[in-house]
Amino acid sequence: MNRARLVLIALSAAAIAQLAWYVPRMPPLMATHFDGAGSPNGWMTRGAAAAFHLAVLGVAALAFIGLPILLGRMAPTRINIPNRQYWLAPERQAATVAALQRWMAALGCGVVLLLMAVSGLSFEANLNPPARLPTAPFLACLGAFLIYVVGAMIALYRRFPKPPPASL
Repeated sequence: MNRARLVLIALSAAAIAQLAWYVPRMPPLMATHFDGAGSPNGWMTRGAAAAFHLAVLGVAALAFIGLPILLGRMAPTRINIPNRQYWLAPERQAATVAALQRWMAALGCGVVLLLMAVSGLSFEANLNPPARLPTAPFLACLGAFLIYVVGAMIALYRRFPKPPPASL
């Protein structure tokens, strides 16, 4: 198992631990949606909010742990990357698929960290009535995630450059 997938699994476990720590401290009715100014405009019961958070983490786990496993079993014609014929040639296919799996796990780490950060802000807002989501930290989290995604895309394109002309 690659290191990025192990980190993703550890972060997912940490997100579940975060949820387990916060949920018992939450009010029976929680603010779960906030407008652009940080004022609550949507609420859920504590149990519904916990179930929702677990569902979102489950979808993230499926997307970033489950799909990469399927990627290794897919026909090369079903994998869409630039210069597919070169990078998925039999002599490079295993290394290419492994690199894509690592990249997806690393991207998943960023997603889970974003979920943890935003959930943490939401939980903290509910601990201090009246609930109000601090917009500056929220925007900082989104900005950091955007930078992470751009960096991940650059890394992906650098990993799979245009092959030399002789090999096309």
